[in-house]
Amino acid sequence: MPIYIQQDNAKTHIPVDDPEFVAAAQAQGWDIRLTLQPPNSPDLNILDLGFFAALQSLFHKLSPGNCSIRRT
Repeated sequence: MPIYIQQDNAKTHIPVDDPEFVAAAQAQGWDIRLTLQPPNSPDLNILDLGFFAALQSLFHKLSPGNCSIRRT
């Protein structure tokens, strides 16, 4: 099964068809492929969705309404 690595569209990332990466990604039987995040589409970016969902979950756990410590 192929392994997909999703990159955002930052200029510092390598192109999806970079020959050096392709050679290394197919070495020893691996099938690793680069994909790009669709431009201006955060709803389709699994990296952002997972990251921000985790942050939101932590925020709700630590929010004052859910805090078990009471200040007097």
